Amino acid sequence: MATASLLVSLVLGGLLFDQSWRNLLRLWSRSGSQSYPDIIVGSITWSNSYKDFDFTVIYGSLLLVFAVFFVVAGVLNRLRFTWLEDREPSSRRGPLAMWLGAASILYALVLWVTRGAAPREELIGAGVLTASVGLSHAWARVVLKVKDLEAFSLEYLATLLLGAGLWFSGVGLYVLKELSSPHVLNPDLPDWLGRSALGLMVAVTVLSPYLSRRWSRDSWRRYVLGAQALTPLLLFVLLKDAYQQGEHITRMNVPAFTVFLLGLFILAAMFSVGLRMTRPPAEPEPLEPRTLITWPFVVAVSIFLVHRQPVFSTLVFLDHFHLGELLTPWQQIVDNKQDFYFGFISLQWLLGMVYGGINALFLEGTASSFVHGFMIWSSLVVGLTAYLLHRVVGGGWALVLAVFSLQAGDRHFLALPVLLILVLPWLLARPIPWLLVWGGLSVLHGFYNPSTGGALGVASLPMAGMMAWRSVASGAWRELWQRRRAWLVGGALAVAIVGALCARYLLGLVEFIRDNGSANATAYGISWFEYLQAVPSWFAGKFLMWDLLWIGGWLFGAVGLGWLSCRARWVWPRGSWEGRSVAALNVVSLLLLVLMIPYSMGRMDPGHLSRTGAMSVLTLGSLIPLGLVLETRVRAARGGLILGVAVLLGLKSTLTYVSPRAQVLQQLNPILVPVGVPLLEGEQLGLPRLGRMFMPQDALAPLLRLKGTLGALLLPGETYFDLTNLSSFYYYLGYRVTTGYVSDYTAIGAAAQKRMLAALEREPPPVVWVGPRMSFDGGPASLRSYRLYRWLVQRGYVFHARDGFQFLLREDRARMLKLEQEPAASSQALASVFHLQDLKSIPVSWGHSVKTLRRRFAEDSIEVTGVPQLFGLQSSAQGLLSASGADPLMVWELPEAVPSARFDFVSFQLECADAPDGRSRGQVFWAEAGGDFSEAHSFFFDARPGTLLVPLGSHPDWARGAPVRRLRLDFNSVEGCELYTVKDVRFLKLVD
Repeated sequence: MATASLLVSLVLGGLLFDQSWRNLLRLWSRSGSQSYPDIIVGSITWSNSYKDFDFTVIYGSLLLVFAVFFVVAGVLNRLRFTWLEDREPSSRRGPLAMWLGAASILYALVLWVTRGAAPREELIGAGVLTASVGLSHAWARVVLKVKDLEAFSLEYLATLLLGAGLWFSGVGLYVLKELSSPHVLNPDLPDWLGRSALGLMVAVTVLSPYLSRRWSRDSWRRYVLGAQALTPLLLFVLLKDAYQQGEHITRMNVPAFTVFLLGLFILAAMFSVGLRMTRPPAEPEPLEPRTLITWPFVVAVSIFLVHRQPVFSTLVFLDHFHLGELLTPWQQIVDNKQDFYFGFISLQWLLGMVYGGINALFLEGTASSFVHGFMIWSSLVVGLTAYLLHRVVGGGWALVLAVFSLQAGDRHFLALPVLLILVLPWLLARPIPWLLVWGGLSVLHGFYNPSTGGALGVASLPMAGMMAWRSVASGAWRELWQRRRAWLVGGALAVAIVGALCARYLLGLVEFIRDNGSANATAYGISWFEYLQAVPSWFAGKFLMWDLLWIGGWLFGAVGLGWLSCRARWVWPRGSWEGRSVAALNVVSLLLLVLMIPYSMGRMDPGHLSRTGAMSVLTLGSLIPLGLVLETRVRAARGGLILGVAVLLGLKSTLTYVSPRAQVLQQLNPILVPVGVPLLEGEQLGLPRLGRMFMPQDALAPLLRLKGTLGALLLPGETYFDLTNLSSFYYYLGYRVTTGYVSDYTAIGAAAQKRMLAALEREPPPVVWVGPRMSFDGGPASLRSYRLYRWLVQRGYVFHARDGFQFLLREDRARMLKLEQEPAASSQALASVFHLQDLKSIPVSWGHSVKTLRRRFAEDSIEVTGVPQLFGLQSSAQGLLSASGADPLMVWELPEAVPSARFDFVSFQLECADAPDGRSRGQVFWAEAGGDFSEAHSFFFDARPGTLLVPLGSHPDWARGAPVRRLRLDFNSVEGCELYTVKDVRFLKLVD
């Protein structure tokens, strides 16, 4: 019934959405406006985009489909259409190998449709596998007269696993050889890999009918497991340290201690395989992939097929902003001994600490080895996921799902492992241990990433409530108190101690979310509808197909999880904890997707995966396939569900495609370095944090110049303040961050900027680096972080340019270095850095939120009174203005000079009599006492009817307090608004 209800609700929901909501949503998108909680500039601010409209469409679509779904399900159940019920699957499931061949073809076809001709390797591989399955099964049926093809199909798969184990064991030996004695790039390696894989399939095709009549079940088991014994050697790819430049090999970045630790783990994994092979099982096991594939094989192969080769140099990353977010936390918190969050705020929270910890504890702890830690962490998460999948769904499905489990963003890495732990059947059967594990994982995951971790913690709250009720109703606490009183008291004491130690940081986490959560959409949001037709160059379909995959991946995934939850409802009362884990997984996953809508739909970078695509990757590649696979175990289904998983994994691979051939080759070859890039020692350059690294000159030269320049401007022990968002230079140069946030781009809103201002007041920086700047979509610091900029320019900091960099120097430092400037030269230089003349739609965006922003302005605003002088304008009897000349403008003569430093904005009300939705182009000027209007003292902006809020203070001359005597406004109609009035002109002071 759930399946029929889903199909009907999708059709009806789509029709209702199209017919009933279309006009309403169009009207709302035109008339609505984004609400701003603070003076914030982001992508949507420049164009006055209505970001909340995106959320309205998504929430409305989900609510509509689910509402129709439950109504239709209720009607169908009441009418009792038994032919629509979800039936128990047939006992005849068909040969598994044939389903595998069909699934491989379907997977390859999905890639071919979405990515064009790129994935030819998958098509060839699927064809070879299908041909092998068909030929071997035809030989068994026609020649050998095998009647039970389902049993032979399992023997064929056992033969395939035997060959795969031997092939990967051979590759593991090659990896070990390259680790101990690396060689230059082998041009024959691709051909050898291709021939060996083809030979493997030929051998499987020929041997499977032959071995099926000669090996017993125990022989199959021992030989297949024995073939996997050496596959853990594949894990040595994690520590690849060979760099090839020309014909020369250089080794660095991986200490012998780390190789030793990994070697111990590999030996333990090999020993585990040996034990499994030599010890007979307590009960006879079926000859199936889930029993023939060991966890070391799954972990090793999945890591080998997922691990990415590091780049040859960290310096090739030119995005110093995002790289700095990951480089600086360990340096600032551990090396510089700053308090976590209260001294230094890691924007990625524990994620940055994880990368830094791996680098410091297991690698060389420098920028050179950091990229290795970056890649190692993702592979370790894949290995953990593979192990948990092996425990939850068995070896066969674990191998398939683990290879596709790597998420598109490291912020989501822990979501799947945490979810898998929470739905382990044996843990679900024990409510008290489950609650303890849930609490610990929720806190840890929340610290790892507040967005995903917090959402998953809240999504699992209903489960936690149910488990708490079960623990009380079943008497588990009473029994624990009677039998393990000392353990219970000790555990409670331990929890209290850990809670006390973490309480301060939990408070900091809550404070961080509170300060940044409300402003997240306006600061980082990108409008979906504004860039609706942006499609990546590699995508073969049209823009609608891209949006259906990019956004629909998790949108329809939420609907699919709701369907799976309804299908699994019948297993919950039956006492099967394996079945209950299915329902728990689907419900928690569904709530996770819904709770992640504000985050995932927030920043939607056009033509890129961005947050939205990352959630689709998680849904298509993990959550939905895992739900389907668990259902195959509970309901013993096969066929269609296997094909469904193949389609989902194909769609996931579309978003994160890597050629299998290229992936395997990069694991077996050294890291290639372009000829001519010098290998240098950071210690000899005075930059010990760089380590020993290949350093491209175009990336190294600016770093050395900045080092020399700051060395000339700073005294020993001092540090600088960064307003460029090039935060990785704090790490490279070894300077301390004193303001908490490593960049002003992330200091959105009053709370964060006030925190930084308090630090600046305590320790005024002698040097502020202001350019060149990575602005992204926030514009200059005078707009993105206005309060910080205003503090600096009003404290008399002096502009200084040297060696291609721009700085602000504290007055005493400028005097000490004899670098004082003439006021006119300093004013012009400051304006070149901070004054952005074309504000586009920023005044409109802020002006439409004047009610919510009112509390941030002082009450003692100054209203500009009097009748303005009109030039090129005529006024009607009703007071409506219209252009009568080529350059229409109005000028107010202020009765007394206004000290501009007291005010930050000018606001005015624009009303269009002829077009309520009219558009025009405006320009505002001001003139100091005794001066004339000039383009240098003006701002352009787009104008719409309503309040307009222009940040005059973003010009350094205004912020520094020159007396203003005249104000001028120019308007030119763009679309309508040829009859208008301007009123309620006033100067505003930002105080909060």
